[in-house]
Formats: sequence, structure tokens, C-alpha cells
Amino acid sequence: MKLKVTLVIFLLINSLASHSQSFIKIDAKKIMQSNNLDAARPKFNYDNYKIEDYEKIKQEFKFLREETQIQFNYPQGNCHNRAELMSMYLKKHHISHFKIWNFAPSKFSLLNALMLEVKDNNDFAPTGVIKWGYHVAPTVLTKIHGKLDTVVLDPSLFAEPVNFKKWLAVQNCKESFYTFLNPDWYLFYTMNGLTVSDYEDYDLNCKKDIDMQLPGYLPKLMTGDFYSYNPTSKWLEKGMAINEMAYKFYLNELLPLKKDPTKQDLIKEYKTLFGSVNNIESIMLGYESYCKIDKMLLEKHKALIEKYRKIFEDETNKWLERTKDLY
Repeated sequence: MKLKVTLVIFLLINSLASHSQSFIKIDAKKIMQSNNLDAARPKFNYDNYKIEDYEKIKQEFKFLREETQIQFNYPQGNCHNRAELMSMYLKKHHISHFKIWNFAPSKFSLLNALMLEVKDNNDFAPTGVIKWGYHVAPTVLTKIHGKLDTVVLDPSLFAEPVNFKKWLAVQNCKESFYTFLNPDWYLFYTMNGLTVSDYEDYDLNCKKDIDMQLPGYLPKLMTGDFYSYNPTSKWLEKGMAINEMAYKFYLNELLPLKKDPTKQDLIKEYKTLFGSVNNIESIMLGYESYCKIDKMLLEKHKALIEKYRKIFEDETNKWLERTKDLY
């Protein structure tokens, strides 16, 4: 089988520009299908987006931060769900926008482990630093003091709309690659466990009868292909619920302990359980077999985990109600 591995593009880019934050243009034919969701190399054109009034954008930012009930105080994960939800509100309010994606080298290179890093203002992450493989947020064109600007709406990092270069800089990875995409693209495929079909010369009309599932143990490297959100998956609502539940844990359980110097070991355990989005999602979504947390630690805090699992379920149901009118 002559399978076209699109990741080669990203590896080549990484070898050519490994020491500067670089823009990548994703532009190619649709070449892959997986799990009945269309995947594509999206095209982007600035001309498709109108210039919005800056005062209107500031008001919208305030609305997103204060009135949507999106939890921006747990930035550890689910940025793609926050961005998708904010995009829904922007569409509802008829605000022209797109998304900016920033990728760490670790997402498209086998040989580079660098990740995006941001300061953890809550001191909740196990390592004291929040690390991402990628980050995404809604972006608009506007004029500030008569000058055209590209600004990002990301209340998880800033208290106001900011120029996209400032948004990139705060993620502390000069080797990252960023791109602008249509807001309809929700997330990207990675190699691990992906089901792919081989297309002759990337022509969908010449599909061969070959489907192949890549091994799940492969690294989570990008293929370069994106897909739109499927509301039946409920991943958006679950992601918002994870963040809300985790921040409630921080306020109710961890924060009160910080004044007690004798509780440092317990604080460390709490950070391991709830301060890592990968860990808490594995626990709450029933993927304990993939969780890297020591089983004795899970057993020790079983009652606490069950308490917050119920909170997670309640928050998921709340979000399912909130998003009904947005689809």
C-alpha cells in the first residue's frame, strides 16, 4: 500500500525553521476520512473576514469572560473546547472571526520534545508550569488607532483582547509554529490509533478498498488534518465540565491547605490528581488504565474522587442545557 504520510511536511518545516516562531499555511486537498468525520487540509483567506469595530470587540470579550460561564481560571486544558464555544457565541452575535492555532514542536516532530509553557497563576499544576502541545483561541481583524490589527480573544491568558504576537510570546516557545484557520475547524487528527484510507493521488474518486488503523502506541503527532465538531460527541460540554470541576476542587480543597506548612505532601497529591488535565480527564472519563497516577494514590483518595466525579457529571448536564441554543 502506498500510504501518503502527511506528517513529513511538518518534519520538513521543523528542520528548516527550528529556531524561530514561524507561520505555516495549511492548504491542500481533502485526503483523509476517519470515524465518519470529514478531515481536511483547510484553506484560509483574510479576505473572507471583515474588519470589526474595536469597541464592539472589547464588549464581546467582556461578555465572553463574564457572562458565558466558561471557566477561564483552569487553563490546563480544553482550549479547543473553549475556542469552539466562544466561536459559537461570536457567530450568534454576527462577529466575523477565525481561529489562531499555535503548535509546539513536540506535536509534529519525533525528535523535538519542546512544548508551549505558560505561568500557572494558581500554582495548581504538578510541576508549577502549565505545558501545552498546542493552544487555540478565536481571533478577529480590527483597527486600533486607525491601524489594522489581528487580535486574539483569550480570557484564559489575558484580561483584554491582545495582538496575536503578544499572545504567541506569552506561550514561551520561540520554536513554535502558528497558523490561522476558519473557525469551523474544531481539532486535528494525530497518528496514534487513527483509521486512514489510502487514496490514489489524493483523488477521492479513486478510493481503494484499503483502510488501516495506525497503532495506538504511536506518538500523538499531528497529521495536518482537521475536523469539525460533532455535537453528538458531547466533548465540548464534557471539556467545560472538567475545567469547572477542577477549579472548584482548587478553591474548595487545595487553596485552604496552602496556609498550612504541614500539608505540603497532601498538596502535592492533590496537584497530581487534579492539577493535570490529562490525569483528571483519565480519571473522570473512565480511562484509568491510561492514567499514569499511582494506583495506591487513586485508592487513597477514592472518596474525594467520587465526590468530584458527581460534580463533573452535574456540570456536564448544565453545559448540555446551556449549549442547546448554540448549535
